Amino acid sequence: MTDQPVVIVGGGPVGLTLALELAWHGIASTVLEPRLTVDATRPRAKTTNVRSMEHYRRLGLADIIRERAPLRAVWNQRAVFCTSLSGAHITDFEDVFAIRADRSDLFAECGQQLAQPLLEEILREQVQSNPLTTLLRGTTAQAVEEQAECVVVTYRDSVGAERAIEASFVVGADGAGGVTRQSAGIGMERGVDLPLNVNITFTAPDLTADSSHGEALHYWIVNATTLGVLIRLDETETWAATITRVADPEHADPLELLERLTGFPVDANVLSTDFWAARLAVADDYGTRRVFLVGDAAHLNPPWGGHGFNTGLGDAVNLGWKLAATLQGWAGTDLLASYEPERRPVAEQTIAVAAKNMAAIPPSVFEILQEDPDLTGPAAARVSRVVHDAKDSEFHSLGLVLGYSYAGSPIVIGDPPAEGEFDSVNYIPRFAAGARLPHSWLPDGRSIYDLLDSGFTLFADADTEVAAEFVEAASERGIPFRVASGVTDQVLLVRSDGHIAWCANLPAHSSAATILDTARGASVATALERNTL
Repeated sequence: MTDQPVVIVGGGPVGLTLALELAWHGIASTVLEPRLTVDATRPRAKTTNVRSMEHYRRLGLADIIRERAPLRAVWNQRAVFCTSLSGAHITDFEDVFAIRADRSDLFAECGQQLAQPLLEEILREQVQSNPLTTLLRGTTAQAVEEQAECVVVTYRDSVGAERAIEASFVVGADGAGGVTRQSAGIGMERGVDLPLNVNITFTAPDLTADSSHGEALHYWIVNATTLGVLIRLDETETWAATITRVADPEHADPLELLERLTGFPVDANVLSTDFWAARLAVADDYGTRRVFLVGDAAHLNPPWGGHGFNTGLGDAVNLGWKLAATLQGWAGTDLLASYEPERRPVAEQTIAVAAKNMAAIPPSVFEILQEDPDLTGPAAARVSRVVHDAKDSEFHSLGLVLGYSYAGSPIVIGDPPAEGEFDSVNYIPRFAAGARLPHSWLPDGRSIYDLLDSGFTLFADADTEVAAEFVEAASERGIPFRVASGVTDQVLLVRSDGHIAWCANLPAHSSAATILDTARGASVATALERNTL
């Protein structure tokens, strides 16, 4: 008998979300987190994308997050590119990160600008108030030892005493340098060291009062000597700045760096200054038999495009339902093994897009700005066009955020789609095995995702033989199961994470029992019996 079903090492947004995901499925967990408090002066991630907000909707948190966010979607949805706050306009983007004032038919929740510390505070509150989740702050994991029937985590508690806890499974959400991946003996090639960037968090009331560029969430500064961005953290005075192309970042004056972005001396109260380098890496493995990795422990991607911790939240949701099914006894022996083949391609795809965003603006733009810093000459239109084309995918990436598919997974029934050029910008909803269930609003105002069960949901007429066969097979296997009637003309089996496990429009069908066995990891799709329902 273990102390806990699951121990999560690391209480950042990914680890805390995993704990809440497990609790939604009825599974208890303990989170070990070394930080006693969250540092609000270091905002780190700032965008919770539409897919993450859809997951938080299912967990009952979307409205809480929006109520607490100091930047309302209705206030602004714009990013501006300029040579400085007081300089020339280059281009701008609307509807950035799918932040919208009104709802969309494409998704259940729009994106939300929110600094990571505030999101962590909200998640901590939820974890601490949930009877199934325990957050041990001030605890530092020392070692993770996998044994035949359990995993033992040794840690130091908040007063320095060494303790140990046994779990059926351990999940490392403790970053690329965390003890979990190292204890599991899993490598991660972190690649070359890229140049340091400087982050500055500061307050400056009325910073944009005299700017001709209007209000925006982001002001991207592109000039001959500087590339950086000013990001609003609230609607009045708090900002985060990131500056690249800094010759000696560790000795630079933060106020001088800010002046490069604004074009005028800034009367700012600097809250924090940090240095960081982008990393592009994926762990050699996503886990062992009882130890798994999520978030930065499994992959490192540059922040351009706002995909970093959002990719980790996707890991948490994917792994969460599979751990729950295993612990509840209705999973097959191969279910947990599907975690890596489903999530690794998503991370690799996301890293590739983020790396492209990072290197998007070509040297020719800086050469033009060297000769024409105020963009008054004939090349101004060209600079605007080149920058807009180069950076559009950074702000409009629904193809990446919503369009990834688990087709080809051993627990998805159906052939993978033919390989084609990936479109990270445009999202096309598809009723296809492995894809995210296309969103729709119900007549009563609910989202189709509000119908999802903690196991599987069959979208079909409840009075049909197909539905009866699935209900019987699910009952025999102890699978949480629901039939949703009158919602869509498609007959679909959908997982709790919102991805389609099986579509009835496949050229040949199998029995409900075989389909459910495949979807729960009890058999492989290639061995399906070919009995038409």
